Amino acid sequence: MMLLLSLDLHKLETRQPKKTGFSAPTPIPAQSWAIAHQLRYIVAIAKRGCGKTLGYLFLGFIHLKRKCNNPTLGPTILVLSPRELATQVHDKAVKVGSSSNISCTCLYGDAPKGSQLKDLYRGVDVVVATRS
Repeated sequence: MMLLLSLDLHKLETRQPKKTGFSAPTPIPAQSWAIAHQLRYIVAIAKRGCGKTLGYLFLGFIHLKRKCNNPTLGPTILVLSPRELATQVHDKAVKVGSSSNISCTCLYGDAPKGSQLKDLYRGVDVVVATRS
């Protein structure tokens, strides 16, 4: 937890725990943030609800903040997931990233393409997508 204290993203999210559902990291995010801070790879295997999504989203968001991303040049983060998880991951990314002006869209089949294309043309930081 100490490594993120200076990041605006962390400060914003811990001030709004009711809005984001985040008050303190679970073991997966807490351990993954420390390892990633050392620029090492992480493989996290855990049961549902242990914070894996939040763990990798925060790592991506930290990268975005350090890089000063320009979303009109294309997304920096691509999350590929099964169809049944894509909207959940997107919702979490929007909830956690919105206070830091991190934009996100979800691309999946069997949905109107107009709004998906509009988001991409406008520019987003994060794309959550499915294979088909």
